[in-house]
Amino acid sequence: MMPVILIWGVVGVAWSIHAIRSELVGWGITLLALSLIATFIILLVLSTSLFGNNKREVREICVALLVGVRTGVIPRPGAESHAQGVRSQRATPAPERE
Repeated sequence: MMPVILIWGVVGVAWSIHAIRSELVGWGITLLALSLIATFIILLVLSTSLFGNNKREVREICVALLVGVRTGVIPRPGAESHAQGVRSQRATPAPERE
């Protein structure tokens, strides 16, 4: 979405330069100012909402992973290898001391 807005902003600036060169100075300056201001405001709003959405998505994914681990849907990392290590230690007899 942002590249499209940038393209329309560049087109507005190019058209305003063309209007200024075609002796439509008032229209060209007005179009130039409106193109730059509108492009800046729209890109600022889009980038702000993009950043907010990104933070929300990361938070939701982290919460979903925590809930999955707590409910047992997702196994805890290292839980199986730890349990196997405990079983293997129990299965081997303790070394004899002299």
